[in-house]
Amino acid sequence: MTKSMPKSMFRLGVSCLAMLSPTAVAWAQEAGQGDSFVMEQIVVTAQKREQVITDVPIAIDVVGGEELRYRGATSLIDVAQYSPGVNIRGPFGDFGYPIITLRGVNTDGFLETFSQSTGVYADGVYLSQPPMLALRLLDVERMEVLKGPQGTIYGRNTIGGAVNFLSRRPTFEPEGYVTASFGNYERATLESAYGGPISDTVAARGAIKLVRQFGGPITNVNADVDDGGEIDQLFGRFSVLYQPNDRVDTRLQVHAGRDRSDVWPFALIPAGADTDGDGLPDVMCDAFARGDVAAAQRECLAADPFVSGEAFNDTDGDPFTIDQNAIGEHRSRSVGIVAETNADLGPVILTSVTAWDHFDRRDELDEDAGPTTALDNVRRSEVRQISQELRLAARPADRIQWLAGLYYSDDELVGDPSFDQGGRQDVSDLDTRTIGLFGQVEYPLTDALTLTTGARWTQIKRDFFYQTNAPGVAQPLADGVGTGFKDSDYSVRVALDYRITDDALVYASFSRGFNAGTFNSQFLATLADLVPTDSESILAYEVGAKATFAGGRASVEAAAFYYDYNDIQIVAVEPSGTIDANVLTNAEGARVAGFELQMLARPTDWLDVTLGVSFIDSELDALITQISGTGVGSAFPYDAPIDGSSEVNLEGRPLPNHPNWSLNGTIRAHDEVFDGWELFGQADFLWEDQIPRDLQGTPALFTASHFNLDAQVGLVSTDDKWRLSLWARNLTDEQYITEAFQVLGFGFFIAGANFNYPRTWGATVSRNF
Repeated sequence: MTKSMPKSMFRLGVSCLAMLSPTAVAWAQEAGQGDSFVMEQIVVTAQKREQVITDVPIAIDVVGGEELRYRGATSLIDVAQYSPGVNIRGPFGDFGYPIITLRGVNTDGFLETFSQSTGVYADGVYLSQPPMLALRLLDVERMEVLKGPQGTIYGRNTIGGAVNFLSRRPTFEPEGYVTASFGNYERATLESAYGGPISDTVAARGAIKLVRQFGGPITNVNADVDDGGEIDQLFGRFSVLYQPNDRVDTRLQVHAGRDRSDVWPFALIPAGADTDGDGLPDVMCDAFARGDVAAAQRECLAADPFVSGEAFNDTDGDPFTIDQNAIGEHRSRSVGIVAETNADLGPVILTSVTAWDHFDRRDELDEDAGPTTALDNVRRSEVRQISQELRLAARPADRIQWLAGLYYSDDELVGDPSFDQGGRQDVSDLDTRTIGLFGQVEYPLTDALTLTTGARWTQIKRDFFYQTNAPGVAQPLADGVGTGFKDSDYSVRVALDYRITDDALVYASFSRGFNAGTFNSQFLATLADLVPTDSESILAYEVGAKATFAGGRASVEAAAFYYDYNDIQIVAVEPSGTIDANVLTNAEGARVAGFELQMLARPTDWLDVTLGVSFIDSELDALITQISGTGVGSAFPYDAPIDGSSEVNLEGRPLPNHPNWSLNGTIRAHDEVFDGWELFGQADFLWEDQIPRDLQGTPALFTASHFNLDAQVGLVSTDDKWRLSLWARNLTDEQYITEAFQVLGFGFFIAGANFNYPRTWGATVSRNF
C-alpha cells in the first residue's frame, strides 16, 4: 500500500539523515504479524563454523560487506567508527595502510619488522604486513572483529584480537552488482562483481574496484610542487568453486591490486624557540610544550640542521595549506593465490587452506613537512609469503564441538628505508618461519552450561640481515651482518558460557596470548642494536553477556575485560646519530581495563537505532626512556628527569592511540513513499575522547576530543535492485589529528601530524542483478 509523502517526511524528520551503518541490524518480517518486523539472526564463522552471533561467547562485531560497498569504503579507517573499542590509524594518511588498536593494545610504530598486535585474515589467510591490508576491501561478504587474544582456533597467534575479511563466494545462482559513486575533489569510485554457474559442478565469480580522485583539499604554496591529493587504486579478484558433490568443495582464488596514490602529507608543527638570536631554534617552544598547535605554528620554528641558517615555520595555521618541497607517492602492487578445500570425511570435517602472496611498495615521504629535504625519505619493502593450514573439526551437529589444526608459514620481508639528505640507506631482510599446533574443545556440562578449553604451541624462527652506509657505525654493520633466533611459546583459553534462556547468554573467560620478539630495522649503530626484543604476552580476563528481547526488536551485548600485559613491545625514543630515532624495545608491562556496551533496537517499524559505548583505561609500568628534545627546562610536560639526565620514567602513562571513552551510533528512518520505492535517511556518528599519539604524551601530539557525523538520504527499491543516495561525510567539518610524530632533538625541532579528511559529499547509484 502506498504511504503518504507527508507521513514519510515526518518520520524522516524525527531522525538524522545519514549513511547506513555497516553494523546496522537486518530486519525480517515475522510471519503472522503483518507489518511487525524483528531482527534477523546474524551468522558468523568466528569459530570456524557457522553460528548465530548471540551464541558465540566472544566479543564480536560484524560489519556488513554490502553496506561497506554502499558507503564507498576504501580503507579499514572508513569503518573503524562502527566497532566500540577499535581505533584504526594510517601513519601516512587515510589512504595509506591501516594500523589497528583493539582495546588499547597496539604497536605504536610503522616499520614492517614490528610485530602487529591484531591479526588480519583475508579468506582465512593471515596477512603478515599492515601495507598488505590496503587492497582488500573489495566484494566483501562481511568483516568480523574478534576482541582479545586469539590463537586456539586460528593459524597465527595474536594478543590483541583478529579481524576477518570474508569475500563473497561463487554461487550456483547468477548474482552480481555494479555501484558507482561521485563526489567532490573530482572523486569517482566504481565497483562491480558478477558470478554464477559454469556447469553443474563449477561456479565462478569476478570482482573489480577502481578509485580515482584528481583533486584534493591540500594546497601547496611551493610553486614548483603540485598540490597533491590524487587517489589511484585498482584491485580485482577472481574465484572458481568446484563442488562435485555435497561432501567436497574446493575454491581457488586469484587477487591482484595496485596503488598509485599521493601520500596524505604531514602538517608541520614547529617546536623550537630561538633564545640566542641567531635565527635558529635552540630550546623547545613554550606553545608546543603546552600543546597549543595553532600557536606553535604561528610562533615556533623548525630547522634543518644540515642546511646552515635554514629555519622555517607555518604561519597560517591551516593544516591543509602546506609549504613542502615534495608530495609523497604510494607505489604498491599485490598479487596472490588462495586454495581452500573442505571435505566431509564422515566423522570429521577436513579443511585445507594454502596461500601465496607477493607484495611490494615504494613510498616517497616528506616527513619533515617543510620546504627542505631534512627528513625526506623513500621506504621500500617487498613481502613474499606462503602459508599452509590444515584443520580437522567435528561435524556441526555433534554434541561436542572440537577443532585441531596445524599451521606453517614463511614470510620474507625485504626493506630499505633511505634518507635523501646525506644519502643514508638502511637495508634489511627479515625471514620469519612459523609452526603452530592448536586446538579447542567445547564440552556441554549441562544443556545450558558449556566449558570451552583451547591451547596452542607456536615456534617462530627469525633470520635477520642488516646493512647500512651511515657514517660512524660499527664496521660489521657497514659490511652487512646476519643474526637470528628461535623462540616458542604457548597460548591458552578457558571459558564458561551459560544460557539463561533461549535469548540470553552470559560467559566468563581467561586467555593468554603472545607475540614473539623481533628486530629493529632502522638507525642501528652498534652490534648491540641487533639484539631482538623479548616476546610479549597478555593474560586476559573477560566477562560478558548477550541477549535479545522485546519480542526480537532489541538486543544488547556487553563485555568487561582486564589485561595483564607483560614485557610489552613499545616504541621509545632514543638518540641515534643526528636525530632521535623511534626504537622498538620492551617495557616492564602495562595494565588495561575497560568495558563495551552495544545496543540495537527497532522501537517502531520505521526506525532503527544502534548505540555503542567503550571505556578503556591503560597504565604503563616502569619504562626509562630518552627525553626527545634539548634545553626544554620547566616547559617539558613530563616528570622531572631522573638524576638530572635526559632520561625520564614513563611509569603510569597510558598506552598511545586509544581514547578513554568513545560513543558511536546509527539512527535510520525509512518508509515506503510510493509503490516499489522506500525513502530512507540515516545518521552515523562517533565521539571520541582525546587520544595521545606518542608514548610520552606530548600535548601537541594529542588527538583532541571530536565528534564525527556522516549523513545520507536516498531511495531504495523494495525488490532491492536499485539504490540511489546523496551523502556527506564529516558533515560538520571537524578537524583533528589522526597520527603524529616528533623529531625534536639535535637541531631539528620538527613535529608532523596527519589531520583527518575534511567534509566530503557526493552521490551513489547501485544496481543489483
